[in-house]
Amino acid sequence: MYSKHVQPPVKKPPVKKPPAKRQKTDPLAFKSSSKIPMCYFSNLFGGAEFTFMSLRTNNMCLKKLYEILREIDWDSEGNYQLFKQIRGKMGGKDNDHYRKGDRTAAGLLAKLISGCWRKHMKKRLRYVNELAVQYNAVNKQGVFQEILASDFSKNNVVNKDGTIKIRDDNASDKKKWMMEALRLKYANQFFQELLLESDDGIYERKGPRDTKLWCGNEYTEDAAGEPTAGLLMQCLADTKTFYQQGETKE
Repeated sequence: MYSKHVQPPVKKPPVKKPPAKRQKTDPLAFKSSSKIPMCYFSNLFGGAEFTFMSLRTNNMCLKKLYEILREIDWDSEGNYQLFKQIRGKMGGKDNDHYRKGDRTAAGLLAKLISGCWRKHMKKRLRYVNELAVQYNAVNKQGVFQEILASDFSKNNVVNKDGTIKIRDDNASDKKKWMMEALRLKYANQFFQELLLESDDGIYERKGPRDTKLWCGNEYTEDAAGEPTAGLLMQCLADTKTFYQQGETKE
């Protein structure tokens, strides 16, 4: 009796999947890494981040440091190199990622400073204190007050045993402080013209490390009226209306 010869199954050639289509960037969305001019809506440009962070602290020396750094012309070539130097000492990379055209996203320094509340940022916090001494960031009495990890939110609590209970600021307070920061930024002619000529609905695109509070193109609030998402879009819209009304009055 002859055995039947079983033919091996014919392997089908692998089906090639078409390459994934690259999603088009929403023309109303921005990040500091966006192309010019959309990148300039980021709070890292125009001093807004410095102002916002200065309003979140009760330490007058930290507040003063933010204000001093805000007033430096970081767009000049010499001060841009200083920006890179300070950024490097706070753990930043040595690249030109935060230079767009002839402008510098110097608010990154405010972001780096404000991260010093974290336990693993003790080395950076020591450098921030050195920086404050270097720039003579003293209080109204002319006295330097050490900047502590508890100084980066007005809601933080220092316990009797010296430990710190980290508590974030309320979203409604953040909205109030952001409005103050944006009004100051967009009082500048360059940024104000950019805002007034922009399409309505510009918003910050959410990145991997961003919270939904600031990002997105839909503004929402919880039952208590606290903002929960799309806050920067709303603040920009309100700031635009403020300056449009100013033009009308003129």
